[in-house]
Amino acid sequence: MEYEKDNTVNSVKYSSLTLQGVLYREADLVAYCREKVSAEEDLSSQEKSIYNFILQWLDEKDYVEVFTSGSTGEPKKTKLYKEHMINSALKTGKYLNLKPNEKALLCLPAGYIAGKMMIVRSMVLGLNLIFSDPSSKPLEGLTLQPDFTALVPLQMANILQDPLQKKILAKIKNVLVGGGRLDEQICDELVSLPNAIYESYGMTETSSHVALKRINGIGRQTGFQTLEGVRISADHRNCLQIEAPGLSHNLITSNDIVEIINDHEFKLIGRYDSIINSGGIKHIPELIEQKIKALIREPFIIAAETDKTLGEQLILIIESKVKSREELNKLKQTMQEVLEKYEVPRKIYFTSSFEYTPTGKIKRENVLQRLKMEE
Repeated sequence: MEYEKDNTVNSVKYSSLTLQGVLYREADLVAYCREKVSAEEDLSSQEKSIYNFILQWLDEKDYVEVFTSGSTGEPKKTKLYKEHMINSALKTGKYLNLKPNEKALLCLPAGYIAGKMMIVRSMVLGLNLIFSDPSSKPLEGLTLQPDFTALVPLQMANILQDPLQKKILAKIKNVLVGGGRLDEQICDELVSLPNAIYESYGMTETSSHVALKRINGIGRQTGFQTLEGVRISADHRNCLQIEAPGLSHNLITSNDIVEIINDHEFKLIGRYDSIINSGGIKHIPELIEQKIKALIREPFIIAAETDKTLGEQLILIIESKVKSREELNKLKQTMQEVLEKYEVPRKIYFTSSFEYTPTGKIKRENVLQRLKMEE
């Protein structure tokens, strides 16, 4: 189907979908989804979300209601215009050169924007949508080789630990990884794979990603490159501002601290709402985490707790059993070697488990509360 050069559509209705290899036109697709959600047979949460979203997509409204990921607070319901979601799918299809009938694997929760957009891309671009329940090992047990998929960092980390899953991953033509910061160690393991793997940057309000960063192969990039037509700038806090005609009606100001390389490329530094002011020195936790990531195998975060003298003091929280005194002393010593004096955490805590969003991000605001409950 042809579309305007700027990839913007106003009245085209995409209502057909190839689902698990079977092509459904609109009437049959509606009937199939209604039958599924009303049947007495048990459906997984993923299946219910998929079928209900398709019905929502095919109704007469020009918008759908979605929930934000909840990474910086409680998930919030918001409206997204179907036109914007279509434009997002078209821009992604053009950027990645996605072809009709390629198999798109949906293995993220379909209740959130990343999962919903895999369904929309399949309808708009004529992809064959295959799906599975979200899990930490998303490529395990697949009977079909996907051509395109989207993952979160936790899934990617687990795939790389399984030779069979890693072999499947290497044959997926285009892979998106988003929903959280991708560890450089993981990036290093992906460098030599022959396919195209991209770290994505986006949010619910922009119908998923607005920028991609190739992290492997000849075209490996150091910064995120925006999709066609997306313009970026930074505000007085050095936080990213996004102007995305066709994807959003408004200028979007994020809380992501960035380094602007040019008008279509940027580097992600950290979150403004995570900044810790300790004794008048402002620290970006993500930068400290990057410096010590090679020292700690388990998931961890840099956070802050109240201190009478400093106001806030830096602390390290690790998702692990309590380490021995010898291990702790070694960790403290190595951190002092790679960190500046005022960056070294004053205390180290251990937690049985972090709380994660459905897209795999650690809920930072809940960590200290959880620690107190475990004491």
